[in-house]
Amino acid sequence: MENFDALSANAYDPYTGEPGSKEHLDKLWRSLFLLEYWNFLIHPDAPMKPHVEEHDGKSWVLVFTDNTKLNDYARLHHYTNDDNKVLSMSVPASAALDWLVKGNAGVFGVRFNEGDYGWYAPIEVLPAIYSHLFSSNN
Repeated sequence: MENFDALSANAYDPYTGEPGSKEHLDKLWRSLFLLEYWNFLIHPDAPMKPHVEEHDGKSWVLVFTDNTKLNDYARLHHYTNDDNKVLSMSVPASAALDWLVKGNAGVFGVRFNEGDYGWYAPIEVLPAIYSHLFSSNN
């Protein structure tokens, strides 16, 4: 499995968030899209849908590249149920992308691996990133 902390640190400056080289950005996003599953945090008070957080006045859904990162974030922010369990769902990456683009009215973007070495994008740009990486010209 890819080391997404290292990929993110190379793609985006960890202190300023400024993007790095095209090569590093492409490697991070390609690795994300090639994952078998994307992991969604489920808020314990809304167990039928992915957790959404507000940042800078916009709604963001949280997606994690692995369950360890998801569980660490959930426990740190007390997103556990009464039994101290973290609720999550793993969705095949292609289905997750399709669902995010087509089915998330009111959600502005996606925050991947929220926390140290996390990165984000508006939902509307995800298809363009995917197309850039996987079109027949690349």
